[in-house]
Amino acid sequence: MNDYRSYRIHSPIVQWMWTSAIERAMRNSDIGSYLEFDSEQLSKQRLRQRMHDDRIVDDILRDDRVFQIHIRLRLIKLESSQQRRTLPVEMSAFELLLVWMFASSVVLVNASAYPALSWWGALPINALTIYSAYLILKDEARRRAALQWVRGTWFSVVHTYHLIRLAGESLLWRPSLQVKMAQAMRREIVKMLGPERDTLLVFRHNAGLTNAHDPQFWVSTELEADFKRKLDQMDGGAIAICGPRGVGKSTLLRKACEGTLDPSVRAPNFHVTVQTPANYRPEEFLVSLFQQVCRSYLALYGHRARGPFLFRTRVVGIFRRVLRALPGWAYLILGLTGLGLTLWDPARDVYAWAAGGLVGIVTEAWSAVTGFIENWWAHHPLISRIAVGGVSVLLVVRSRIPVGLFRRRYRRHRALLAECNNYLNLLQYTQNASNSTTVGLPGVVGVTLGGSRTTGFSSRALSYPELVSHFCGLLTRISREERNLKWKVFIGIDELDRLGSVEQVKSFLAEIKAIFSIPGVYFLLTVSEDIAAAFIRRGIPSRDITASSLEAVQYVTRRDLSEATELLQQRVPGFRDPFVALVHALAGGIPRDLIRYARKLVEIRHRIQKAALIPIAGTLLFEEITQALSSFRVLLGDHTHTAEHGRKVHSLYTITNLIRQADAADHLEIERVEMALATLIGPGTAARSDADSPPDVWDDVSTYALFAVTLLQVFVQSEFPQRAREQAESGHEDGDLDVLAAIRLELEISRRSAHLMTERFRTAWDLRLAPDPGLGSSRR
Repeated sequence: MNDYRSYRIHSPIVQWMWTSAIERAMRNSDIGSYLEFDSEQLSKQRLRQRMHDDRIVDDILRDDRVFQIHIRLRLIKLESSQQRRTLPVEMSAFELLLVWMFASSVVLVNASAYPALSWWGALPINALTIYSAYLILKDEARRRAALQWVRGTWFSVVHTYHLIRLAGESLLWRPSLQVKMAQAMRREIVKMLGPERDTLLVFRHNAGLTNAHDPQFWVSTELEADFKRKLDQMDGGAIAICGPRGVGKSTLLRKACEGTLDPSVRAPNFHVTVQTPANYRPEEFLVSLFQQVCRSYLALYGHRARGPFLFRTRVVGIFRRVLRALPGWAYLILGLTGLGLTLWDPARDVYAWAAGGLVGIVTEAWSAVTGFIENWWAHHPLISRIAVGGVSVLLVVRSRIPVGLFRRRYRRHRALLAECNNYLNLLQYTQNASNSTTVGLPGVVGVTLGGSRTTGFSSRALSYPELVSHFCGLLTRISREERNLKWKVFIGIDELDRLGSVEQVKSFLAEIKAIFSIPGVYFLLTVSEDIAAAFIRRGIPSRDITASSLEAVQYVTRRDLSEATELLQQRVPGFRDPFVALVHALAGGIPRDLIRYARKLVEIRHRIQKAALIPIAGTLLFEEITQALSSFRVLLGDHTHTAEHGRKVHSLYTITNLIRQADAADHLEIERVEMALATLIGPGTAARSDADSPPDVWDDVSTYALFAVTLLQVFVQSEFPQRAREQAESGHEDGDLDVLAAIRLELEISRRSAHLMTERFRTAWDLRLAPDPGLGSSRR
């Protein structure tokens, strides 16, 4: 029985299509990531051999409808014609000559030139045909051989036809084959790698890391939906967005101002976002914000700021408009002239026809229509007047009332644009004007009697109360006008914590809080956690300026592990869970640091030319630990150097050098680094330090060393995926991988709290510290 297994190897076209599909599938970004660095389990050559396996070929072809319906049936016909087209080998040269003579004469008889031949010209051809047929038919063996030859020739033509059809249908089969080949190749890669697949750093692209601020890579969270509901319940006011640095406060502010908090619906907003550099005085900030609001409102309606009004004349403006319009008029005149020359003769002929026949036709039609109207108006006066009057009333109602409203609205809109231009001129330029008058009376020669008078005025800078008043008035009118169009007005003030201390930020809020009371305007401010804490503690036991300045506070928390996974999968599709957990632990769940550490992982992968978890995670952790210990040495170097203090600083130097020289892929050297870090850990580190040493720094070193050893023991081991699954199934909260990110943030708040959280995590994972090995200076 014929089936697809009979044709997958014997057809060169199918073999070529199969090999081409394998090579194209290997160029897919996700598959190519696995093959970028050849390993023992997976290489390009081994994968090619695997994809030619009979089992895989059968699985792909069995489920391919295009192959079953078109290619398989074409292969059956091709093989059948191949078997039947074989010519008989027992034919002699004379018999072949006779067959060729008969065939040639038949062709000549049926040629298109035959009817043009005379009877005596066609007679030799007919004779040749009859004679060759007689020689073939009189002998049974020749007759049988000739029939076989004709049959074989026919099936050769049929075989060629099916071969051409197979080539065309194979091109149609190619896209579906490539899709199925890529799917099958991914399945085989998983089987070839086994459990190791989860510990390889592979991804389709890293465009989300390169374009970190591109909105297409933003991931919406439940926090954004809550914030949108909070804004919908308010009619303006000042709202503070707070959280750790890099947690996404500026992104949330930008989404709220642009109306993209809900991905499915884009809310139309008029918004202005400004940055707050350090040492900004409130007056300068308000002047800058005022100008930005005016420019943004002009740009919203397609206008741009004009020059200073005292130095702008009507004549100059008209002259400039004429100059700008001259090129366009020149192009128009030249174009119309060329068209006139081109269409001169046809236009003249059309005019002559129109002046003759068309005018008469139009005149007759117009006379008929006007006669009918006059006749109807004279014989049916009541109906005619009612119809015309009703239509006229409808037209008046339809046109005049909306036009009047539009004109009033346009006048208000035009007045706001003029105000914005005038305020920009007032805030940007110091303008002067003068007027001089001279009166003279000619008298005697050499004597002049007269007088002159000069007057002048100049603009002055607005005082701060006037500036606040004008700004609030303009923004109030803008808000009222935009709300009539169902728009909202947002003012975003980003990076207020750049101003310095908390007291400086509070002083700044005290100066500008007057503008926060504009009705219908949302002021969004990104502030530090200290400002938010002061607002939350309002009235307990005292009040400060945040209580009277802010309407609400939106706290932005770090991302948990599931949210970090979603963020990184959006930016780097294919990022595996172990690497997400590692990046999440180092970043503390802060989105900015998540992106930074993900970039570093990708850079390390290409630098060391390996994709496995242990060498990549080890290299990243070694570099981070080295940088952290070096920064601690810098802090310790500012204190008095006693003998004990010097020995401890030197131990940091020794450990730092050991880590720099260690091979992250060598299990023994990883253990040696863990044992070296264990020497820095101890509950009595601060108590053992001498009087001149900084105990707080040594406590920080001890806590960080414990955290670093924990990361090494968790991630730089081959059993990580299995142990992570076991911990997730156990439901032990202290052993959740998300706790590592919490510990990383806790290091910035309380070292003792972070130490306690780390100990609980280590207990849940059953981690043990290595004994002191007695460090040496040489690398083992």
